[in-house]
Amino acid sequence: MKIKTEDVRGAGLTTVCASFKKSRQAPENRKYTGVSFKRLAEYTGHSLSQESICVFKASDGFSIALTGEEAMDTEQCFIAVSEAGEALTLEAGKPYCMMLMLRDATSQRWCRYLDEVDIRE
Repeated sequence: MKIKTEDVRGAGLTTVCASFKKSRQAPENRKYTGVSFKRLAEYTGHSLSQESICVFKASDGFSIALTGEEAMDTEQCFIAVSEAGEALTLEAGKPYCMMLMLRDATSQRWCRYLDEVDIRE
């Protein structure tokens, strides 16, 4: 499933607060706008189950796998298109999305530059 900013926007945006933490720094709360991954998957016609494995893949080669149960948690797995009201963009101005785990206090299970999600049954 390719992740497109226009699909995230079309699925209905909401704003959430998440704790962002860089190494050796205190966490800070930041506001992100986007949609839950479950809602995005439903909007784009992709089915998920609790037994699914969802591999979130970034354009820089990073990837992280979540269980279907984690990915379907609408209060946990979130796809953001903006931070603090500003669109997430690369230096060249190209927009990108980011997967956040909202209750992850260390920001270690996040995926910036999200490009696609491989949903495996």
